[in-house]
Amino acid sequence: CSSLTSITLPNSVTSIGKYAFNGCSALTSITIPNSVTSIGYSAFYKCSSLTSIAIPNSVTSIGDHAFEYCSSLTSIILPNSVTSIGGGAFQSCSALTSITIPNSVTNIGDYAFDGCSALTSITIPNSVTSIRNYAFHMCAFTSITIPNSVISIGGYAFWDCFSLTSITIPNSVTSIENSAFQSCPSLTSITIPNSVTSIGGSAFRGCSSLTSITCLAQTPPTCGWNPFYDVPRTIPLYVPAECVEVYKAADTWKEFQVQALPPSYSPVDLVSITVDGEEIADFDPKALTYDIALPEGTTAIPTIGATAYNEEAQVLLIQATTLPGQASAVVITPDSIQTYTVRFTVTTSSDATLAALQYNGISVPDFLPTQTAYTVQLPYNTIEVPVVTATATHPSARVVIVQAGSLTGQASVVVLSADGTQSNIYTVQFSLAPSTDATLSSLTYDGMLVPFFEAGTLHYTVDLPSETVDVPEVDAVANDRDAQVLITQAAALPGEASVEVLAADNTTRQTYTIYFSKKSTPTDISDRPDTTGTDSDKGATKLLRDGQVLIIRNGKTYNMMGQRL
Repeated sequence: CSSLTSITLPNSVTSIGKYAFNGCSALTSITIPNSVTSIGYSAFYKCSSLTSIAIPNSVTSIGDHAFEYCSSLTSIILPNSVTSIGGGAFQSCSALTSITIPNSVTNIGDYAFDGCSALTSITIPNSVTSIRNYAFHMCAFTSITIPNSVISIGGYAFWDCFSLTSITIPNSVTSIENSAFQSCPSLTSITIPNSVTSIGGSAFRGCSSLTSITCLAQTPPTCGWNPFYDVPRTIPLYVPAECVEVYKAADTWKEFQVQALPPSYSPVDLVSITVDGEEIADFDPKALTYDIALPEGTTAIPTIGATAYNEEAQVLLIQATTLPGQASAVVITPDSIQTYTVRFTVTTSSDATLAALQYNGISVPDFLPTQTAYTVQLPYNTIEVPVVTATATHPSARVVIVQAGSLTGQASVVVLSADGTQSNIYTVQFSLAPSTDATLSSLTYDGMLVPFFEAGTLHYTVDLPSETVDVPEVDAVANDRDAQVLITQAAALPGEASVEVLAADNTTRQTYTIYFSKKSTPTDISDRPDTTGTDSDKGATKLLRDGQVLIIRNGKTYNMMGQRL
């Protein structure tokens, strides 16, 4: 595409893929629509005629080497949607003079602006947490302020920044990696904040114009191989007064002229900031931003106070109005102005546990907040799906319950902590207990229902005609289809058959018996022995109605065959 001079991408494009316009050396303009969310690897590599480009606020990431060697690119606007600038994204954009990185960016990749030799101005936002290796190698800055969100400065990050005369390193930085400021010969002084614990080898190698070093750390930072190579050892090293002897005994640091740090205030410095009357610990007049985390549940907005070093300076206090929020102390003199910021946040809980877990108002057995899986066995005759309820340990945690869909289903309880960082899923698996029903629904002999059969009656006597020869065959059906039925037939007449019913729980059982006897057929109902029925028929009433003999027993009416009417 070496002859392509301009292009307008349609709204249907959502991403510009890797190498998309790689080597389009005649391309001078391109219109990227709002539909694009990402610019891929080396997408505009060596588009050497491209002078400017507008990236829409739909783009969230700029890939590695996306604009590398765009040597005519003088300016670029990054929208607030961009969260990541890839490694080498603007490497060797030698005409680029300034760029503002939006607050949305959290990551600046290795070599991101390496070789941007005309880049004299850049703003790094508070969202960035680390400056990666070679990120600003060979840039033309004269000064740079690193925000207090940054915790590490990568290897060779500002190597060969020949014009750099001053740099502000915030209290948030804990490590300065190998050769981070190597060959910055215009740098005249450096202040290492008290947060730094380690300095890599050759970190300030070749910074031959340094006239002093200030290290505010109470404990001398550990050092790699000769971090101050080619730096004169005759210059003073200023340290906290109480730490002078410690530095004099520490490797690397003892090579310098260790001296107590003299008071050093500018006319717009503060000597202290208070929050509700209490001074901020470790206050540093050169550190302009402070973060205060208030206890969980705090609703009262703190009030700040401030004392200026210069008695003639005016201090304007702008109090926070919300939580979270920020307050400011603005120090004003006729010649200059400086603003200190105190940012307030309220600590929120990361507790994502439950204090109680119930079903149908009953506590889940053996519940513990730290245990998330439970099994509950329901009575065998349960017909309604249980309803699970739950109470979070922390009142601000969010609880979402998904009920079980059946009696043998699983309910889930999702707990999300108030600060959104932790979650737990509790489960309750339901099952049905096996039945304890060991009753019969029918009891027959030779296909006929045993007279006066009731599920709760266990013993029966059946009178057979005197001429009966064959032993009747007994059959039975259980009320519960999962129950087991064992029938032992009578061996002779007279004789007894038995039916043992074992319930589904394999524990509950009961036995029905039928005693068969033979005798002559009575000619009159009054001659019939009182033996048919349960253990006895005592209490049964016999009556004649419409020529039919009826038997009333236990409030129920039967015919002479024992069949219930």
